[in-house]
Amino acid sequence: MFIHAFEAIPRLILQRRAGDRPSAQLDWAKFQKRVLITHVEGERASLTSSGHHYDRLARDLLDISPEQIVPLHDALEGALDGRPVVFVDDFIGSGAQLIETWKKRTSIRRSFYDFTVPNPTLEAYYCPLIATEAGMAEVQSECRGLTILPLHVLGNDYNVLEPESSVWPLELRDAGIAMIKRVATASGINLYGFGGLSLALAFHNSTPDATLPLFHHESNQWEPLIRR
Repeated sequence: MFIHAFEAIPRLILQRRAGDRPSAQLDWAKFQKRVLITHVEGERASLTSSGHHYDRLARDLLDISPEQIVPLHDALEGALDGRPVVFVDDFIGSGAQLIETWKKRTSIRRSFYDFTVPNPTLEAYYCPLIATEAGMAEVQSECRGLTILPLHVLGNDYNVLEPESSVWPLELRDAGIAMIKRVATASGINLYGFGGLSLALAFHNSTPDATLPLFHHESNQWEPLIRR
């Protein structure tokens, strides 16, 4: 999934070249040599952030040089010098973490957000594996200059608790939603997850906080089905 998400960029380059494949291939070769990879970290950087996992995947699966995988402040400085930047991570939920990263002041006391208007040639991409429609709308509103290329987009029907949810077999939907609400209330577990998205989503290395808390809540009375 990570490889396919990243491959959206050469497809976009080919599209910009109006199908001129030789020119697009030259552009892509230059892009690969100059691109800087960084990860989404929000307002507070965390050593356990899932973004570090995708930094390593960029090195191991995309054959990106370790010197091109940089922290946020180096990525911003490179972008201001005309180098393309790709943000890597697994998921856009509410969009809050990416927006915080885009607006985060770095060591040069500036953010990507500060330079999108005075520097319209800024070339920045975000290629998440999965994004929600609601989160993408928020990011597109707040992060001008950032091109978002998700591999999969989830609509509101992926919300487990929505009356029109596609997560359930039709014959189980009403009873299933009622059961989740009943059990969560009785156990004191937050019902909806971050942003009220209530997703049934986990990756092998992490579980987004927009996932239904019933899946990952842990207490003396509750054994989690998956780990955060």
